[in-house]
Amino acid sequence: MPIASQYLSLVNKIDTIPNFRGLGVVAINDEAVSVIRKPLACFPGANYIVIETQTKPTPLPSPDSDAVWKEAGLAAINCGAATLAAIVVFTSAAATPVTGGTSLALTAVS
Repeated sequence: MPIASQYLSLVNKIDTIPNFRGLGVVAINDEAVSVIRKPLACFPGANYIVIETQTKPTPLPSPDSDAVWKEAGLAAINCGAATLAAIVVFTSAAATPVTGGTSLALTAVS
């Protein structure tokens, strides 16, 4: 397959880099994929360099306000539970000398 003239200079520049010399080159233009050059290696799984050009802008997803509030609520519940667990662990560990080691069971459970 002859190399397209628009990619000829790019393939020549790729070949100036010793680690990239002989690799296959694939071009992706929006939805079309074309092989510019097949790899020079004779084994399956030879490496390719993929060049992707995009002419159509990709629309950005708009955040859903309900989803944002749901995530904020779940984050608040998660952080509250972690704080409560830390308080229980540290309090029961601090109470160990006073209770004669009995509170260590609560520390282990929590």
